[in-house]
Amino acid sequence: MFTVNGYKVKFGHYNPANPKKHKRVTLCDIYDEENNLVASEEAFCSKNDPFNKEQGRKIALARALRILYPNDPSARAQFWDAYFIKRNKKNTKDIHPVRFTYKDIGTLKDILNGAYEADYHADEAQDIYNKITQFEES
Repeated sequence: MFTVNGYKVKFGHYNPANPKKHKRVTLCDIYDEENNLVASEEAFCSKNDPFNKEQGRKIALARALRILYPNDPSARAQFWDAYFIKRNKKNTKDIHPVRFTYKDIGTLKDILNGAYEADYHADEAQDIYNKITQFEES
């Protein structure tokens, strides 16, 4: 859990109801100062992929932030900065490979933009973001 501007962000993991399709699910809930749930999203781990809490948290957080701040990347960047500091990975090189589908491109771009704004592997994040944008335009 971490807090940004009065919002509390909590993560959870659970086994899905349909284990034939997904191995594990990561949940990201965001609560306001009065403890009201204002955004909640999930990331699903395919049964073919190894479960990775870090990747699940990033995907679920990116989706939840798009609900809370759909048109405010600077507000989302504050959450990413707090997330990377909390995870104590701001200056490490342990980026894990993860597979994304075409429908996840918006989420992936949010993660990369958050990483760039938080100065977490900013050059790499910007390079990948640009490549995805070029791919979308082609």
